[in-house]
Amino acid sequence: MKLKILKLQPFMELVHNPKWGMSDSYEVLPFSFNRDGWYLHGDLCWFEFRGTAYKSSILEFNNALEILNVKCFRDCELRAFELLEKERLLNLKQLKDLNTYRLKMELKAIASKSKFRGKQCLARLSLKIINLNIGWRKR
Repeated sequence: MKLKILKLQPFMELVHNPKWGMSDSYEVLPFSFNRDGWYLHGDLCWFEFRGTAYKSSILEFNNALEILNVKCFRDCELRAFELLEKERLLNLKQLKDLNTYRLKMELKAIASKSKFRGKQCLARLSLKIINLNIGWRKR
């Protein structure tokens, strides 16, 4: 099995902050690489922050990976896909690619318009990515 590694998401850095109360929602694991990051190895998923490993959801990891790997559309492709969507001619994979691309662009727009770009804002955006993508998968 391969070890997959992603950068630490901003909301994960708030685990140590008692104001957010997130430390109770994550199980502490007895091992650590002593390197901040988000890891997936087989059916075990965890993230590390400041030398402590916390168990994480595989679904969240895969959703974040999917957002990072989203296909980028050129303007002409996007217009063509929107016309095909209007006529209901897209297959399921094309529709999923289009919706994931729209989600990524919406989140980029929110981040660029944000007045407060501190870790709290980034944490809210990260949580929104996870919640929106999980909600889209349940439909």
